[in-house]
Amino acid sequence: MQSGFKTLPINEDFKPLSPEWINGTVFSYFSNIASKYPNKVAIQNNEQQFTYAQALKIVSSIAQSISRYSEIDSPVIIYLENDPYFVFSMIGTLATGKGYLPLDPSFPKTRNKDIIKHSEAKIIISTPTLLESLSFDEPLLFIDIHEAIKNETPYTDVLKSTSEQLAYIIYTSGSTGQPKGVFQNQKNLLHDVKQYINAIQLDPKDKHSLLYSPSVNGAIRDIFGSLLTGATLYQNNLRKHGLLSLPDFVSKNQITIVHTMPPIFRAGISNGVADQFSTVRLIYLAGDKIFEGDIELYKQLFPANCWVYIGIGSTENATIYRQWFLNKLTKIGRGIVPVGFEVEERPMHLAIEENTPIGTGEVGQIFVTSKYCALGYWKDQELSKQFFDQQLDGSRTVKTGDWGLINGDGLLEFKGRRDGQVKINGYRIEIAEVEAIISGSPGVENVSVLIRNQNESNAAIVAYIKLQRSIPLDDLKLVLSSKLSGSMFPPKIYVLDEIPSLGNFKTDLRALKLIDEQNATLETTPPKGVESEVDDDARFVKARLLNIWCSFASFESFQKNQTWKIGGGNSLEAVHFQVALEQEFRIEIPQNWISSEMLPQALISKISKRLPVESRQDAQLSRDTKFHLYFFGPYYGTNETTTHYIKELAKRLPLTIVRYPDFEAWELENISFDSISDAIDLNQFSNGEVKIFIGLCMGSVAAFRTLNRLKQQNLAANLELLVLDYPVQSQSTLSRRLINLPWKIQHLPFKTLSELVFSKIQNLIKTVPKNSISKGPDSEKTEKQKKLDQIIAKIMSQQREFVFEEMTIYLFKSNTRWTQNMDYGWGKYAREIHRIDLNFNHGDIFAAPENRQKLLNNTLAIIELIKQNHHSVTENNNAEVIVS
Repeated sequence: MQSGFKTLPINEDFKPLSPEWINGTVFSYFSNIASKYPNKVAIQNNEQQFTYAQALKIVSSIAQSISRYSEIDSPVIIYLENDPYFVFSMIGTLATGKGYLPLDPSFPKTRNKDIIKHSEAKIIISTPTLLESLSFDEPLLFIDIHEAIKNETPYTDVLKSTSEQLAYIIYTSGSTGQPKGVFQNQKNLLHDVKQYINAIQLDPKDKHSLLYSPSVNGAIRDIFGSLLTGATLYQNNLRKHGLLSLPDFVSKNQITIVHTMPPIFRAGISNGVADQFSTVRLIYLAGDKIFEGDIELYKQLFPANCWVYIGIGSTENATIYRQWFLNKLTKIGRGIVPVGFEVEERPMHLAIEENTPIGTGEVGQIFVTSKYCALGYWKDQELSKQFFDQQLDGSRTVKTGDWGLINGDGLLEFKGRRDGQVKINGYRIEIAEVEAIISGSPGVENVSVLIRNQNESNAAIVAYIKLQRSIPLDDLKLVLSSKLSGSMFPPKIYVLDEIPSLGNFKTDLRALKLIDEQNATLETTPPKGVESEVDDDARFVKARLLNIWCSFASFESFQKNQTWKIGGGNSLEAVHFQVALEQEFRIEIPQNWISSEMLPQALISKISKRLPVESRQDAQLSRDTKFHLYFFGPYYGTNETTTHYIKELAKRLPLTIVRYPDFEAWELENISFDSISDAIDLNQFSNGEVKIFIGLCMGSVAAFRTLNRLKQQNLAANLELLVLDYPVQSQSTLSRRLINLPWKIQHLPFKTLSELVFSKIQNLIKTVPKNSISKGPDSEKTEKQKKLDQIIAKIMSQQREFVFEEMTIYLFKSNTRWTQNMDYGWGKYAREIHRIDLNFNHGDIFAAPENRQKLLNNTLAIIELIKQNHHSVTENNNAEVIVS
């Protein structure tokens, strides 16, 4: 990425405000500006226009009305429509030394009433109509704005106001809970305004937009930055006039500075043409994720001398704490635009905890320290202590709760809240990245992505999109299927006329989640009790395929005959899907039928042609559901011969192939045997009164760890375990293969071998071995195979401990002499070990058909013994195991 700029090029005509400027007051500065530019337009909207002289007169009248209650120590509620009188009331309140509490009547009335009650404010500026509609039960001292402005007595008691007095209380959006009132004094407010004026070189020639409601923090810089420099403030109530009014608003008023949130920018500006934006010298984007497509939109529509100013702040920080400037030559090269460099007197650091900083490129929580951040949460000392740390020098450190990283260019990459990064099926997903890719697709006007059932096993990405009318959703899905990996593709995509938003035009997450809850209820998996007595083979197959398909992919994709990938099917689960089909239809499903591009209708046709009449009848017979097999494969996956063994077992009893998390997508430092095993979803093990775990190779230790977890959580009572040739501790034949140890030392005791190979295995964590489980020379391996080698090497080097269980383990043991311990160490963790000796080596278990058949016969014999034991009235714990 070509770096942007920390500051704008110097404008010789601009005179920066001095550091001492923050020691004044808002009203004194406004009075001076009004005296200097009395006939200049101060503020204008579609219906009204006021010069500075007229504005000062109105502000003074409002201040006079408020001053009648000078003995009452209370902030002043401003409850007015989004018009110039709201702005005048803010300045008039500050003139009296009282702080203002801005409320927007378009926000929910319940929320506004809760805020008034919590604030304990006693005075309100409003109109009789608005106050009546609020229907607030508590008594308030009412100032009628229309009566107040009739008072033409100049307000001269400027000594009432000082820089240390309360300036405002702004309540946060409350999209995820109870609103919190952030309060600030005049000095800190002016520090924010000074920083903004100096950064963008705001001067009297500018015509500045006001697109925010005055009740939100985003409006502060626009209002006071303009009116304390002599610029003109142009107000556009987007709630009233709509986002499509934005291009005409900019063009008609010849706006030079447009400050807007990214969703408003991309939805409103995109409907304009370049000629409408010819006067704009600066676009100020902040308050939400900024996508690369937003910068491309700027490059297409705005003049060559126009810059983009990007910043990130919060109500608690009371200003921007990172910022930078972009022009037409800046290249982003990523989906999400970074949010800037450090701002003077607003140092920021990243840490997992406040006192443990992290390095460049690492993700951590954002902490901002300044003497000028907000003073805390109004009427809530405990919450203030939780999020504001008082420092010895008088500054405060704000724990933002947001996460980010500093990239190689020194720019902050904003990662959102901590839950903005989630794992689904083991994949690490960044919600913002998914939104960025969808947002950059043709025809998408707005998008918001949720994670449904975030902390549950069936977590899924859900996208809500506003589309241009000419773009069919199915066409968009085809585009997205080529741009999003399977793990990032939302199996559920909904089109809304409008994505719900708050008064500040941020997405109303609470409202969107309510919509999603309704959709989730409507889209429950269709009932499985489908009538089986149908004559048509295709109808018979469709009825059963529907239920299996919807266990792995979306119902919508089945209805619309969309591919497995578009439906959200995961490639890791394809073999699970294949086994489920074979169990349901009692036929062989060729491997080439199963792919990311398979279609439901094609499967219905293929299965129907292969399905004999007797299979239809067999599929309707009841199966023994008391016993259920769970197969734990090796971490590195199963091959074709192993799959044959699994499918043969599935013909005898219901079988589930246990789904591991996709640990290959994890960071290597996060991978361990414990982390992988503990991420196995226990909801997979709900079937069967008697659960028979079969663990192949490394899968056997994962099976026992899972067995421990189920027992500890009382989720299962009757658990059986078959171990297919693997020691319970870490070193194994596989370890030797990974480090090229000669086979002549295989006879060494386990402990001696461990000491011999430990250091080499540790090196393998960082260096890919030349011989590993992934075949072929190192130079021919894919990056995925190389990483898998590293993962296996790391897991193999780790010692493991388990909980002892009062049970019998059935141990299949090959001729490979990888340890002198005849029970491979399993005796430490189980009451009894039944050993079944195999007369071939570990690597040959599936190599020859006769070996596979012997393993299968032995497995079936053990399963039959387990069934007999559980069906017997008197269980014989000492029954001999007879194998062929």
